[in-house]
Amino acid sequence: MDASSPEDVVVRAGLLRSVFRSRNDTLARLSTDRLALASTRAGMAAQERALTAARDEADRVAGRARTVAMQAETAVQRVAELVARRSAALRVAEANRAKDQNDYAAAQAASKALGERIREAARKAAAARAAAEAAERRQAAADAARKSAGQRPARPQRPSRSEPRDGQMLWPAPGPLTSRYGWRTHPIYGDRRFHAGIDIGGGYGAQVSAADTGIVTYAGAAGGYGTLVVISHRTVNGKDLSTAYAHMSQLNVSEGQSVGRGDKVGEIGNEGNSTGPHLHFEVRLDGEPVDPLDYVSPP
Repeated sequence: MDASSPEDVVVRAGLLRSVFRSRNDTLARLSTDRLALASTRAGMAAQERALTAARDEADRVAGRARTVAMQAETAVQRVAELVARRSAALRVAEANRAKDQNDYAAAQAASKALGERIREAARKAAAARAAAEAAERRQAAADAARKSAGQRPARPQRPSRSEPRDGQMLWPAPGPLTSRYGWRTHPIYGDRRFHAGIDIGGGYGAQVSAADTGIVTYAGAAGGYGTLVVISHRTVNGKDLSTAYAHMSQLNVSEGQSVGRGDKVGEIGNEGNSTGPHLHFEVRLDGEPVDPLDYVSPP
């Protein structure tokens, strides 16, 4: 083996130190690069996750937006359908307006005729009462003459008409109150109309009962009232109190017949100007309509 000079040894040692330093520097750089690469990969993974979450959220929001848009479109279609139906209904209503107003005018005329009929019946009843009272006076005078002559007086015949004990009359049908007495605004045409009585619901054919004891002054057809019964009951403050029962499907009484409180006078129907089975019930004083709820109470 060749001997080396001290200078060679020094040179070789320097070379070795340079090699070791270079290797160490390279290893350090590699370690640093590996750490940087790992950090970069972690950052990219986090960014990928964030991007995925953002895409998912965007898809969710887009799906919700599509759902809301579809719901809005459906709502718009429904509103359009409702508007179309209402417009069609208004066109039909306007087309029927003349008939409706003619029907109302006919009903008012029938109501006026009913009032006159009741007043005429009251006049006849008053005349009959006056005749009966005159007959009683004549009978009393004859009885007095018989008594003075020693004869037994004849017993007078008096009509019997009972009064309700509590002042209230009977609810005339088994159904509930469905329409009140008085003025109201027509829901379509906007004009003011008068309802001369109350309406009582009930099934077709349900019993209609006399609200109180009285005499039937009318039983038959009466225009917009359909099949009608009128009963004269008594006088209130000098005025004839009568009740009327309209739109019936059947009559169970006749004119001039005496009826008791609760007696069947007919059955609920849909005759005349009526849109469904019900009883139209009126109370009149000397032929003028008054609020029936001042005289009867719903069950």
